[in-house]
Amino acid sequence: MTDEFDAADFGRQFQQFMRVMSRLAPAPPPGPLFDRLERHLGRSPLDMPVVTATFPPHEHANVAIALDALTSARSEPATLIGVRSPGREYAGLGDIVDGAARHQYGLGAADYQSLPVDVDAQRSCVSFGIFLTTAGDHPVAVLLRVGNRRTGKPSVLVEILAPEPDVGQEVLAELRAHLDRDNIYQGHLISFDAARDGELTGSVRFHRRQVVPATSVVLPHGTLASLDRQVHGIGEHRLALLAAGHRLRRGVLLHGPPGTGKTLVVRHLLSRLPGHTAVVLSGRQLDLVREACYLARRAAPSVVVLEDVDLVAQDRRSGDRNPVLFDILDEMDGTAEDADLTFVLTTNHPGTLEDALARRPGRIDLAIQVPLPDADSRHRLLTVHGSSLELSETERAEVVAMTAGATGAFFPELARRATVTALNDGLPRARYIQVRQAVVDMFSHQLSADQRD
Repeated sequence: MTDEFDAADFGRQFQQFMRVMSRLAPAPPPGPLFDRLERHLGRSPLDMPVVTATFPPHEHANVAIALDALTSARSEPATLIGVRSPGREYAGLGDIVDGAARHQYGLGAADYQSLPVDVDAQRSCVSFGIFLTTAGDHPVAVLLRVGNRRTGKPSVLVEILAPEPDVGQEVLAELRAHLDRDNIYQGHLISFDAARDGELTGSVRFHRRQVVPATSVVLPHGTLASLDRQVHGIGEHRLALLAAGHRLRRGVLLHGPPGTGKTLVVRHLLSRLPGHTAVVLSGRQLDLVREACYLARRAAPSVVVLEDVDLVAQDRRSGDRNPVLFDILDEMDGTAEDADLTFVLTTNHPGTLEDALARRPGRIDLAIQVPLPDADSRHRLLTVHGSSLELSETERAEVVAMTAGATGAFFPELARRATVTALNDGLPRARYIQVRQAVVDMFSHQLSADQRD
């Protein structure tokens, strides 16, 4: 009588047989990517250490330029290769090496991204690629890649595959030296890009620096001189101050009603510091104060401008505990004493600011009120912005009188509106009748405090 066939037992024996045969079978040859790395490194990359450094996303162009400079300094030109496989941007260099040995990652072309490096200037920068180069007598492989939201906070990563960790650290130190020497942000006016898809990008935008002479800034007597001593003067006497044991970091608060000229004061200040890096944050960009201060410290001497800072720095007693406030306090305290760094904050509502920020010397050293212009200031504003108006001295005095309570921003719009009316009337220049009508129209269309409430 024949024994019954045991299918389950057969299956177990067959699986054991296949495992044995798998161990006995020769390993498949490594893929082209692994072979290319192995030929360059002169040995298997599987047991080589990886040294990693992470940089903020706005340093992408700087890192790419530094890597180009580093590899160009070698006697032999570097070879740039890419990695072909879905999901490769989420893998570290060690994972790529392991996957390449099992044919999970293939040899491909490097990826590039066009990035701003100046006003109206772009540069094609590697966003994912492996540089095959050397460190002294040692061959090394350097991966540059840009992370994204799926890997957490966006970042730029450099990973160095070298025969010893010390060799990788030497390459990293050389890379940082190039970063310090060739900083594309040095001396520029920059801001961070606005939100994209509901999230801040952290990428940088370059701006042309406007020239705003002191004659265009109408403030109470002595105000600009005080600002100049605090900001420009400290920078001019940098070495003497350091030798005497004084810090260089300083903070200025500009406060006053909307339209009085705080932004114009900032522009004048920046035009007085053409060699300084200037980072300007406003609105949602204020969330990036840590990134801005990192950039400013690396590109010092620098000015960090936080516009309408009351949006994120209200007094904690009000119950509003915006985490950005603590970022601002930490960054102002954490800046080195010898860092030539100026913080300029603006606000329409100084009474709402956190005392630890607004009333703390060492954070805010000078608070400047930018008030509504008095009669003398209104006369100067009319002179600055009313060169196209045809007015007698008596008529100018009457316009000054009827504009009591107007802001500094009122006067350029007054001149423009009067000129448009004159042109509509067939006149080449606005006269008193057009100016007076413009004043009446502008005041009648302003939103009163009661209406705002």
